Amino acid sequence: MYTVLAAFLALGLVSASIAAGPAKLIDAPDVMVMILSVMPPYDQVSIQYNSVMNSDQTSADLSVLARETGWLFKNVESSTQSAGTPGSVPTTSTNFIMLRIANYTEGLLPLSPFVDTFKRFKRIEIRYLVTKDYRFRGLRDYENKYVRIGMSQEGTSYLYRVQVKDRGFDKIQIPLKPTPKPVVGRAAGMSFWARILLIFGVAAIGAVLAYLLTSFIAKRRAGNDNVET
Repeated sequence: MYTVLAAFLALGLVSASIAAGPAKLIDAPDVMVMILSVMPPYDQVSIQYNSVMNSDQTSADLSVLARETGWLFKNVESSTQSAGTPGSVPTTSTNFIMLRIANYTEGLLPLSPFVDTFKRFKRIEIRYLVTKDYRFRGLRDYENKYVRIGMSQEGTSYLYRVQVKDRGFDKIQIPLKPTPKPVVGRAAGMSFWARILLIFGVAAIGAVLAYLLTSFIAKRRAGNDNVET
């Protein structure tokens, strides 16, 4: 299984470079993470770097990921090899298994831990492969001062492309769900009946003020009439 994952990621990196053409070769991701979430209770994970990494660097990345999340990794293997295509360069991959992180109950896919771990890279790709019964309800596109994220879906594959604009963050807080858009013309946070009561309350206050003003004017006129008499 690990061999299949590593080969798939390496092929993905090479294919992206070929499809981009010589002028867009820079668009290939610096690191790609694939989570194969089809055999509970574990997810198969492969991290493919678009360059050669030594064991200290790959171990440090896993340490950061584990420290940030509390996730436990089993059967960790790292290797460096060439994709075998003309002009390809050696790349390093790390493969392991862990308890499922793709949320099948709520349809959510974690992103923040991977972005925190690999924020030194400008281009990160995170791909989740799930089963047919998965119902996605998570984030699609997102942008703040630090990152720009776009998601594309092909069948049961969800690919997030992350561009790190500014890595000067400690822990990034990427929402798991899309942020609800405010409804125009409605008071935020108020129920229908609360808005009705508010409308009647304003109308009642207006009526009272109008009555008091009318009474005041009437009394002034009555006072003036008495003085003239």
